[in-house]
Amino acid sequence: MVKVSVIIPVYNGSKHIHGCVSVINMQTHSDLDVIFVVDSKTRDDTIDRIISETSGDPRFRVIMQNDDQRMGGARNIGFDAALGDYIWFLDVDDHPYPTLIEEVVDIAERESSPVVFFNSIYSSDWDLPEKEYGRYSVKVMSPVEALFEVGRGGLSLCPWSRVYRTGFLRENSIRFIAGYCEDFKQTVDSLLVADKVVYYNKPLYVYYQHGSSLCGGSNDDSIAQRDVELSGEMCESFRERFPDDYERFCGHLFRHVIRSLTRASPEKFRELSKSEGMRKLASHKSPEISMDVLIYRVSPAMFYRIGNYARNRKYSMKSDVLFDGNLS
Repeated sequence: MVKVSVIIPVYNGSKHIHGCVSVINMQTHSDLDVIFVVDSKTRDDTIDRIISETSGDPRFRVIMQNDDQRMGGARNIGFDAALGDYIWFLDVDDHPYPTLIEEVVDIAERESSPVVFFNSIYSSDWDLPEKEYGRYSVKVMSPVEALFEVGRGGLSLCPWSRVYRTGFLRENSIRFIAGYCEDFKQTVDSLLVADKVVYYNKPLYVYYQHGSSLCGGSNDDSIAQRDVELSGEMCESFRERFPDDYERFCGHLFRHVIRSLTRASPEKFRELSKSEGMRKLASHKSPEISMDVLIYRVSPAMFYRIGNYARNRKYSMKSDVLFDGNLS
C-alpha cells in the first residue's frame, strides 16, 4: 500500500480538531502520514486537542509554523516534511468521504497520473449527504485541456480538490505563494508541467460553508486583487509552454478572473475592472460564448450585481450544491 501524506494547516482551529481526526480515522486507506501545521500565533488549545485526539497514533505529527506566510506557508511546511508517495492538502473544517483517498490514489496508480482531481459538494451541513449524483466516470485530459477547465470553472482551484504524486511536485519545485487563497498560481503551475491530468466526477468531499470559512462568500478585496495581479503572470507562463493556445487560455482565464471580481467590494470592483491588468486580459477574445462574459463586456456594473448576488446565495444555501455536474 502506498503512503499518503495529509497536510492540514490550522490557526485557532480547536473546535474542528475532533471532527478532522475522526474523518481521517474513517479513511479506508490506512497508510497515512498526517501533518498538522499549526500557526504559532494560535491562541486557543488547538495543540492540546490534537495531542489528546491522536495520542498513541504514530501516523499523526504536529509542526509549528513560525513565519508570517499564512496558509501558503503552512502548506509548504507540511509539503517539505511529507513522507508519503502522494500528498493531499485537507482543510481542518471540511468533511471528506471515507473512501476518498483510496479511490483517488487507485485512479492515480491506474492512470499513472501525477494529479487526480475529484468532485465536491458545497454544503452548510457538515454531515455527509447520503445520495447518488449520477454515473461516475474518469476523464483523462492534456494539461492544456485541464487549464482551459480552470478558466471555465470546471476544475476547482481549492488545494483539497486533488491528490498529487509527491515526487512530481518536488521534481518541478511546485510550491504555494505566501498568504491566503494561495491556490490560483499553484494550480496553474502544476498543470503546466503535468503530462496528463485526471478528473473523477464522483463527489468525495463536503466543503463546509460556515460563518468563519476563510475564502467563502464575498467582499474580499484581497482575493480579487491577487487574481487580477496573477492573471498576467499566468498567461505569460502559459505562452512559454503552449504558445499556440495562448489566446484561448487567456480568454478562458478572463472568465475566471471576472468571477473572482465579484468577491470584491463595489469600490474595489470598479477600481480593478478599470485596471491595466483587466484591460489587458479583456483584450483576449473569449473562445466560447458564455453569459457571464457577455454581461461583463456589456455592463460590468450589472455583472457585479448579478455575480455578487449569485455568490452570496451559493454560500448561504441550506441545500447541497454539487461543484460540478457536467465535466465528465
